[in-house]
Amino acid sequence: MKEIYVFYLFLLLVLLFAVIRLFMVKFLRQASNTEGKVKVSLGKLEDLSAWGNAAINGVRVNKGIRIAKYEKGYLLKFKMLYGGSELWLPKESINITSLKERRFLIPAMKEIESGENKVILYGKLAGKIV
Repeated sequence: MKEIYVFYLFLLLVLLFAVIRLFMVKFLRQASNTEGKVKVSLGKLEDLSAWGNAAINGVRVNKGIRIAKYEKGYLLKFKMLYGGSELWLPKESINITSLKERRFLIPAMKEIESGENKVILYGKLAGKIV
């Protein structure tokens, strides 16, 4: 009889984890102003960065953002752990507002505005958008 309770408790915890994960992904997408996959013509892929740190519209992500450089702009991709959504930054609308070089323990930082989106890239990702 005890084994049945343990099984149902385990099943309840798995379902609870799945529901919390769905709410977390929905919250991250809504807070960072990203929605699923981008549906625009990207052009040819030129470069793909490693996973790095960034803050997109106030949502800070550690080792969870990758930048793909295309002919027409940059695509910021979240890891699947963070919902797997994407944000498109066309080259003509990118405005670099602040650039700070690396100092001792503080990584390089680059602030970018593109339309209504504000992106802050840290470390090696800061050098990926020119």
